[in-house]
Amino acid sequence: MKRILFFACVLLVAAISHANNVIQLPKHFKVKKTFSGDLNDTESFHLVFSKNKKTKEQTIHSYIFDGDKTLTLPLINSKNKYSVITFHYDNDVLSVLLQFEKERKNFLKRIDYDLKQSTVSESDVFSHEDIYSTIRLKDKSILVYKYEDSISINSYMNNKKPIRKTYKFKDRNDEVYKFFKDKYVSPIRTNEFVSNGATNNLRLYYHDNALTFTKDGDIKQRAVGFFNIDISNKKQYNITETLSISLKDDVLKPTLKTFNNPSKKKFKKATSYFFKGNLFQLGLSKTEGSILISDISTGKKLNQITIDSSILNKIKASKDFKGLEYFLKKAGKNKHNATITVNETKTDKLILRVDYVDANYTYNYNWWHHHMMFQQHQMMHQNIMNNIRTNLPSRFGPSQPNEVSLNYVIKNKKDRYFELVISKDGEIFNEALPETKHKEINKKEYIDKLKKNTSLSKKSSCFLKNTFRHIGYSRTLKGLVIQTNKIK
Repeated sequence: MKRILFFACVLLVAAISHANNVIQLPKHFKVKKTFSGDLNDTESFHLVFSKNKKTKEQTIHSYIFDGDKTLTLPLINSKNKYSVITFHYDNDVLSVLLQFEKERKNFLKRIDYDLKQSTVSESDVFSHEDIYSTIRLKDKSILVYKYEDSISINSYMNNKKPIRKTYKFKDRNDEVYKFFKDKYVSPIRTNEFVSNGATNNLRLYYHDNALTFTKDGDIKQRAVGFFNIDISNKKQYNITETLSISLKDDVLKPTLKTFNNPSKKKFKKATSYFFKGNLFQLGLSKTEGSILISDISTGKKLNQITIDSSILNKIKASKDFKGLEYFLKKAGKNKHNATITVNETKTDKLILRVDYVDANYTYNYNWWHHHMMFQQHQMMHQNIMNNIRTNLPSRFGPSQPNEVSLNYVIKNKKDRYFELVISKDGEIFNEALPETKHKEINKKEYIDKLKKNTSLSKKSSCFLKNTFRHIGYSRTLKGLVIQTNKIK
């Protein structure tokens, strides 16, 4: 018995010594969930959503943590059950966009925390129906809505009213309408490095105050119209459509372009990646491949890299890479999908990474979604199902509910990829890999360790420059614990 008590005390002391801060709420608050986000390299914010047993309302407890001290912000009380959509931070103002449901309709509210004055304010309520995608930047949030007759973009900056811009479809033959029809979009963040890119056809990127959507083509999409393609052939052309929307324009003027492999080769696997104005199109067969690099603003081809024995001396192989022939054979299997990503170096060059992933892999760069976005995905899924049940098949909008996945980035168990060092114009260099601007961090490893930590419940986390920070409720300490771990 004494030995058991001794070990219990040791565990308690260890928990206290590793806890950077312990927050104890009054007993009439029951913690329901938490949310964590990064402000800068060293500071994070943490929201604790609780139920007030006395008033039966939801209360949001808000904290700023710098690794040493905790700043407590004013409480927010509401009869609505909020969940976080996104956030941004600029000029000492942290803005958090919250969604809630009322009378079967979805709404959005912005909460602004003035960290210099330690005050909080709430915006008016905005409609939040038909959300399509979200882009989170450091100083602003961009929400894209897709309706039956239009697409709308709302930009939130500081504590100002959102800037709303809309493009109305001319009719059902509108090229923009057809571009988005029946497609689920995956937002891609290029100011950090994710080891594998997205594999679904439609992606969204932000660069230079513009949104760029890319759509990789396949046989069924191209069977009628643009190209005369035999639908009996299941192989893919390396074709990518781009749709760019400048947010500088008062009236949205989407620009569509098509990029296809000039050699007209067919590839079993085809995908793409957009980075700072350039489109990188990857096509792979079981014996060779191609990377076509184009400037989307001019449509100019910058370079085409043939993936065969001619580049063997320029390939930078990972530890589990077993040769180009073996790689192409494996990547071409039906159970795999090809991916390509770009990482910027400190020498003003680019590193292209070519890899393949399991067919059930799903990309999502927002790791904080891992804890808090379940409600949003449920809402999106319900909206899609409602659309399918209550509208004609020709209705504009998503019609593939299985694409709304709750899976997150699964890092390959083996590092089987290869990399190429190139200039921003696509020229290949035969040199050692330069140091990159963005570290490669196995975020799943940290998330999984936190999930296995049974001493904490109601957990959420975020990644700072060199640390992994999380908050959770400790029954032992009877309070919320904020912890910081160094990133290896």
